[in-house]
Amino acid sequence: MTKKPSLKAIQTQLRQKKNKTKGNGGERRGDGAQRSENKQHLKQPQHQSFSTPQQQSQQGTSNRKSRTPPQFYNENDYVLLVGEGNLSFSRALCERYPGIKVIATTYDTEQNLYEKYPDAKEIVEVLGDYETVSVHHKIDATALHKYRSLRQPLTKITFNFPHVGQGIKDLIRNVRANQALLSDFFSAAKQLADKVGITDTLEVLVTVKEGAPYDEWDVKSLAKAQGFFSKTSARFVAAEWEGYTHRRTLGYVEGVSTEGNEEIEKARTHVFVLKKPVHGQQTTKRKRREESDDEEADD
Repeated sequence: MTKKPSLKAIQTQLRQKKNKTKGNGGERRGDGAQRSENKQHLKQPQHQSFSTPQQQSQQGTSNRKSRTPPQFYNENDYVLLVGEGNLSFSRALCERYPGIKVIATTYDTEQNLYEKYPDAKEIVEVLGDYETVSVHHKIDATALHKYRSLRQPLTKITFNFPHVGQGIKDLIRNVRANQALLSDFFSAAKQLADKVGITDTLEVLVTVKEGAPYDEWDVKSLAKAQGFFSKTSARFVAAEWEGYTHRRTLGYVEGVSTEGNEEIEKARTHVFVLKKPVHGQQTTKRKRREESDDEEADD
Protein backbone atom coordinates (compact mmCIF):
# COMPACT_ATOMS: atom_id res chain seq x y z
CA MET A 1 0.00 0.00 0.00
CA THR A 2 1.47 3.31 -1.15
CA LYS A 3 1.67 6.03 1.45
CA LYS A 4 0.26 9.38 0.42
CA PRO A 5 2.72 12.29 0.61
CA SER A 6 2.07 14.77 3.39
CA LEU A 7 1.17 18.38 2.78
CA LYS A 8 4.60 19.43 4.00
CA ALA A 9 6.31 17.10 1.53
CA ILE A 10 4.26 18.47 -1.35
CA GLN A 11 5.16 22.06 -0.45
CA THR A 12 8.85 21.09 -0.26
CA GLN A 13 8.70 19.53 -3.75
CA LEU A 14 7.07 22.67 -5.17
CA ARG A 15 9.78 24.92 -3.71
CA GLN A 16 12.51 22.70 -5.14
CA LYS A 17 10.85 22.74 -8.59
CA LYS A 18 10.52 26.51 -8.51
CA ASN A 19 14.19 26.99 -7.58
CA LYS A 20 15.24 24.61 -10.33
CA THR A 21 13.22 26.64 -12.86
CA LYS A 22 14.91 29.89 -11.78
CA GLY A 23 18.31 28.27 -12.06
CA ASN A 24 17.70 27.15 -15.60
CA GLY A 25 16.00 30.42 -16.62
CA GLY A 26 18.94 31.64 -18.70
CA GLU A 27 19.07 28.41 -20.64
CA ARG A 28 15.33 28.37 -21.17
CA ARG A 29 15.39 31.92 -22.41
CA GLY A 30 18.25 31.00 -24.69
CA ASP A 31 16.23 28.16 -26.18
CA GLY A 32 13.29 30.48 -26.63
CA ALA A 33 15.41 33.04 -28.42
CA GLN A 34 16.87 30.36 -30.66
CA ARG A 35 13.38 29.10 -31.54
CA SER A 36 12.33 32.66 -32.23
CA GLU A 37 15.32 33.15 -34.55
CA ASN A 38 14.55 29.88 -36.30
CA LYS A 39 10.93 30.95 -36.67
CA GLN A 40 11.96 34.30 -38.11
CA HIS A 41 14.39 32.54 -40.41
CA LEU A 42 11.59 30.38 -41.76
CA LYS A 43 9.48 33.43 -42.41
CA GLN A 44 12.25 35.13 -44.37
CA PRO A 45 12.63 33.81 -47.95
CA GLN A 46 16.09 32.67 -48.97
CA HIS A 47 16.32 35.29 -51.77
CA GLN A 48 14.13 38.35 -51.58
CA SER A 49 14.24 41.21 -54.06
CA PHE A 50 12.74 44.63 -53.56
CA SER A 51 11.52 47.04 -56.25
CA THR A 52 11.36 50.80 -56.02
CA PRO A 53 8.02 52.63 -56.29
CA GLN A 54 9.06 53.75 -59.80
CA GLN A 55 9.73 50.15 -60.86
CA GLN A 56 6.40 49.05 -59.39
CA SER A 57 4.66 51.83 -61.31
CA GLN A 58 6.38 50.82 -64.55
CA GLN A 59 5.43 47.20 -63.98
CA GLY A 60 1.81 48.19 -63.44
CA THR A 61 1.84 50.26 -66.62
CA SER A 62 3.33 47.35 -68.54
CA ASN A 63 0.58 45.03 -67.32
CA ARG A 64 -2.08 47.51 -68.35
CA LYS A 65 -0.58 47.90 -71.81
CA SER A 66 -0.44 44.14 -72.33
CA ARG A 67 -4.17 43.73 -71.71
CA THR A 68 -6.02 42.95 -74.90
CA PRO A 69 -9.00 45.25 -75.40
CA PRO A 70 -12.46 43.87 -76.24
CA GLN A 71 -12.76 42.59 -79.80
CA PHE A 72 -15.49 44.54 -81.58
CA TYR A 73 -15.09 42.76 -84.93
CA ASN A 74 -15.19 39.21 -86.26
CA GLU A 75 -14.87 37.37 -89.58
CA ASN A 76 -18.64 37.38 -90.12
CA ASP A 77 -18.98 41.16 -90.01
CA TYR A 78 -19.97 43.43 -92.87
CA VAL A 79 -18.27 46.72 -92.03
CA LEU A 80 -18.63 50.16 -93.56
CA LEU A 81 -15.57 52.31 -92.79
CA VAL A 82 -16.11 56.04 -93.31
CA GLY A 83 -13.69 58.94 -93.27
CA GLU A 84 -10.64 56.74 -93.87
CA GLY A 85 -7.33 58.56 -94.29
CA ASN A 86 -4.59 56.47 -95.86
CA LEU A 87 -6.79 53.36 -95.52
CA SER A 88 -4.25 51.63 -93.30
CA PHE A 89 -6.94 50.73 -90.77
CA SER A 90 -8.99 49.08 -93.53
CA ARG A 91 -5.96 47.00 -94.46
CA ALA A 92 -5.26 46.08 -90.82
CA LEU A 93 -8.87 45.05 -90.31
CA CYS A 94 -8.85 42.78 -93.36
CA GLU A 95 -5.54 41.20 -92.45
CA ARG A 96 -6.67 40.51 -88.91
CA TYR A 97 -10.03 39.02 -89.87
CA PRO A 98 -9.74 37.05 -93.11
CA GLY A 99 -13.04 36.81 -94.94
CA ILE A 100 -14.55 39.91 -93.33
CA LYS A 101 -16.64 42.04 -95.69
CA VAL A 102 -15.53 45.66 -95.83
CA ILE A 103 -16.64 48.78 -97.67
CA ALA A 104 -13.79 51.24 -97.18
CA THR A 105 -14.60 54.85 -98.03
CA THR A 106 -12.70 58.13 -98.15
CA TYR A 107 -14.00 61.69 -98.20
CA ASP A 108 -11.31 62.67 -100.70
CA THR A 109 -11.31 61.92 -104.39
CA GLU A 110 -8.86 59.23 -105.42
CA GLN A 111 -6.45 61.81 -106.85
CA ASN A 112 -6.58 64.02 -103.77
CA LEU A 113 -6.16 60.97 -101.56
CA TYR A 114 -2.86 60.03 -103.16
CA GLU A 115 -1.64 63.63 -102.97
CA LYS A 116 -2.45 63.91 -99.26
CA TYR A 117 -1.31 60.43 -98.26
CA PRO A 118 1.64 59.14 -100.35
CA ASP A 119 1.30 55.62 -98.94
CA ALA A 120 -2.41 55.32 -99.77
CA LYS A 121 -1.97 54.11 -103.36
CA GLU A 122 -0.02 51.04 -102.32
CA ILE A 123 -2.60 50.25 -99.62
CA VAL A 124 -5.48 50.57 -102.11
CA GLU A 125 -3.70 48.07 -104.35
CA VAL A 126 -3.42 45.64 -101.42
CA LEU A 127 -7.11 46.02 -100.62
CA GLY A 128 -7.90 45.28 -104.25
CA ASP A 129 -6.60 41.74 -103.74
CA TYR A 130 -9.41 40.97 -101.29
CA GLU A 131 -12.57 39.62 -102.89
CA THR A 132 -14.74 40.78 -99.99
CA VAL A 133 -13.42 44.36 -99.94
CA SER A 134 -14.41 47.38 -102.01
CA VAL A 135 -13.01 50.91 -101.91
CA HIS A 136 -15.13 53.99 -102.63
CA HIS A 137 -13.90 57.57 -102.83
CA LYS A 138 -15.65 60.91 -102.35
CA ILE A 139 -18.14 59.55 -99.79
CA ASP A 140 -19.62 62.06 -97.37
CA ALA A 141 -20.04 60.55 -93.89
CA THR A 142 -22.92 62.93 -93.20
CA ALA A 143 -24.93 61.68 -96.19
CA LEU A 144 -24.50 57.91 -96.06
CA HIS A 145 -28.20 57.28 -96.69
CA LYS A 146 -27.94 58.92 -100.12
CA TYR A 147 -25.52 56.36 -101.62
CA ARG A 148 -27.18 53.27 -103.10
CA SER A 149 -23.87 51.40 -103.08
CA LEU A 150 -23.85 51.56 -99.28
CA ARG A 151 -27.28 50.01 -98.82
CA GLN A 152 -25.98 46.64 -97.73
CA PRO A 153 -26.78 44.32 -94.79
CA LEU A 154 -24.12 45.97 -92.68
CA THR A 155 -23.33 44.87 -89.16
CA LYS A 156 -21.10 47.82 -88.29
CA ILE A 157 -20.35 51.39 -89.38
CA THR A 158 -17.01 52.69 -88.14
CA PHE A 159 -15.78 56.28 -88.04
CA ASN A 160 -12.24 56.51 -86.63
CA PHE A 161 -10.98 59.88 -85.43
CA PRO A 162 -13.56 62.13 -87.09
CA HIS A 163 -12.46 65.75 -87.53
CA VAL A 164 -13.55 68.58 -89.80
CA GLY A 165 -9.89 69.45 -90.45
CA GLN A 166 -10.60 73.13 -91.02
CA GLY A 167 -7.86 74.44 -88.77
CA ILE A 168 -10.30 76.47 -86.64
CA LYS A 169 -8.26 78.22 -83.92
CA ASP A 170 -11.19 79.34 -81.79
CA LEU A 171 -11.87 76.52 -79.33
CA ILE A 172 -15.64 77.02 -79.10
CA ARG A 173 -16.10 77.18 -82.87
CA ASN A 174 -13.83 74.16 -83.30
CA VAL A 175 -15.86 72.10 -80.84
CA ARG A 176 -19.16 73.11 -82.41
CA ALA A 177 -17.96 72.30 -85.92
CA ASN A 178 -16.93 68.79 -84.92
CA GLN A 179 -20.12 68.28 -82.96
CA ALA A 180 -22.09 69.18 -86.08
CA LEU A 181 -20.05 66.67 -88.09
CA LEU A 182 -20.76 63.86 -85.64
CA SER A 183 -24.42 64.77 -85.21
CA ASP A 184 -24.96 64.67 -88.97
CA PHE A 185 -23.03 61.41 -89.18
CA PHE A 186 -25.24 59.72 -86.58
CA SER A 187 -28.34 61.02 -88.37
CA ALA A 188 -27.13 59.66 -91.71
CA ALA A 189 -26.20 56.30 -90.18
CA LYS A 190 -29.68 55.96 -88.68
CA GLN A 191 -31.36 56.83 -91.97
CA LEU A 192 -29.20 54.29 -93.78
CA ALA A 193 -30.12 51.64 -91.21
CA ASP A 194 -33.81 52.46 -91.67
CA LYS A 195 -33.58 52.10 -95.44
CA VAL A 196 -31.78 48.75 -95.25
CA GLY A 197 -33.79 47.42 -92.30
CA ILE A 198 -30.86 46.77 -89.97
CA THR A 199 -31.82 48.97 -87.03
CA ASP A 200 -32.04 45.98 -84.66
CA THR A 201 -28.56 44.65 -85.40
CA LEU A 202 -26.39 47.57 -86.53
CA GLU A 203 -23.54 48.83 -84.34
CA VAL A 204 -21.92 52.21 -84.91
CA LEU A 205 -18.34 52.59 -83.70
CA VAL A 206 -16.75 56.01 -83.22
CA THR A 207 -13.16 56.43 -82.05
CA VAL A 208 -12.04 59.78 -80.66
CA LYS A 209 -9.07 61.07 -78.74
CA GLU A 210 -9.38 61.65 -75.01
CA GLY A 211 -8.66 64.95 -73.30
CA ALA A 212 -9.22 68.55 -74.35
CA PRO A 213 -10.85 69.58 -76.61
CA TYR A 214 -12.22 66.17 -77.61
CA ASP A 215 -13.99 65.52 -74.32
CA GLU A 216 -15.99 68.69 -74.99
CA TRP A 217 -17.51 67.06 -78.07
CA ASP A 218 -19.61 64.85 -75.75
CA VAL A 219 -19.97 62.06 -78.31
CA LYS A 220 -22.43 60.04 -76.23
CA SER A 221 -24.90 62.92 -75.99
CA LEU A 222 -24.67 63.59 -79.73
CA ALA A 223 -25.43 59.92 -80.47
CA LYS A 224 -28.29 59.83 -77.99
CA ALA A 225 -29.88 62.90 -79.58
CA GLN A 226 -30.09 60.96 -82.86
CA GLY A 227 -31.72 57.89 -81.29
CA PHE A 228 -28.63 55.83 -80.42
CA PHE A 229 -27.83 54.09 -77.15
CA SER A 230 -24.32 53.64 -75.75
CA LYS A 231 -23.56 49.92 -75.57
CA THR A 232 -19.95 49.91 -74.39
CA SER A 233 -16.56 51.50 -74.97
CA ALA A 234 -12.88 50.65 -74.61
CA ARG A 235 -9.52 52.25 -75.13
CA PHE A 236 -8.30 52.21 -78.71
CA VAL A 237 -4.89 50.53 -78.85
CA ALA A 238 -3.20 51.26 -82.16
CA ALA A 239 -0.61 48.52 -81.58
CA GLU A 240 -3.41 45.95 -81.83
CA TRP A 241 -3.77 46.85 -85.54
CA GLU A 242 -0.62 45.82 -87.35
CA GLY A 243 0.42 48.31 -90.01
CA TYR A 244 -2.06 50.97 -88.93
CA THR A 245 -0.76 54.54 -89.01
CA HIS A 246 -2.89 57.47 -87.94
CA ARG A 247 -3.12 60.38 -90.36
CA ARG A 248 -4.66 63.80 -89.87
CA THR A 249 -7.50 65.06 -92.05
CA LEU A 250 -5.23 67.66 -93.63
CA GLY A 251 -2.93 64.88 -94.88
CA TYR A 252 0.68 64.01 -94.23
CA VAL A 253 2.73 67.16 -93.67
CA GLU A 254 6.48 66.89 -93.26
CA GLY A 255 7.56 68.21 -89.88
CA VAL A 256 3.99 68.29 -88.54
CA SER A 257 2.66 64.77 -88.93
CA THR A 258 4.20 61.90 -86.97
CA GLU A 259 5.42 58.64 -88.45
CA GLY A 260 3.94 56.57 -85.63
CA ASN A 261 0.78 56.81 -83.56
CA GLU A 262 1.97 59.06 -80.74
CA GLU A 263 -0.96 61.41 -81.32
CA ILE A 264 -3.53 58.75 -80.46
CA GLU A 265 -2.00 57.11 -77.41
CA LYS A 266 -5.08 58.20 -75.47
CA ALA A 267 -8.16 57.37 -77.50
CA ARG A 268 -11.44 55.52 -76.98
CA THR A 269 -13.79 53.56 -79.22
CA HIS A 270 -17.48 54.02 -78.42
CA VAL A 271 -20.05 51.47 -79.57
CA PHE A 272 -23.62 52.65 -80.20
CA VAL A 273 -26.78 50.76 -81.13
CA LEU A 274 -30.29 51.78 -82.20
CA LYS A 275 -31.98 49.11 -80.13
CA LYS A 276 -31.73 49.70 -76.39
CA PRO A 277 -29.37 47.13 -74.81
CA VAL A 278 -30.92 44.65 -72.38
CA HIS A 279 -29.64 45.05 -68.83
CA GLY A 280 -29.74 42.57 -65.99
CA GLN A 281 -26.90 40.20 -66.80
CA GLN A 282 -24.44 40.27 -63.93
CA THR A 283 -20.74 40.12 -64.73
CA THR A 284 -18.20 38.38 -62.52
CA LYS A 285 -15.61 40.32 -60.55
CA ARG A 286 -12.91 38.92 -62.78
CA LYS A 287 -14.63 40.12 -65.94
CA ARG A 288 -15.11 43.55 -64.39
CA ARG A 289 -11.39 43.76 -63.67
CA GLU A 290 -10.47 42.66 -67.20
CA GLU A 291 -12.90 45.10 -68.77
CA SER A 292 -12.42 47.96 -66.33
CA ASP A 293 -12.17 50.40 -69.21
CA ASP A 294 -15.64 49.54 -70.42
CA GLU A 295 -18.55 51.86 -69.77
CA GLU A 296 -22.13 50.89 -69.08
CA ALA A 297 -24.87 51.67 -71.56
CA ASP A 298 -27.11 54.67 -71.18
CA ASP A 299 -30.19 54.34 -69.02
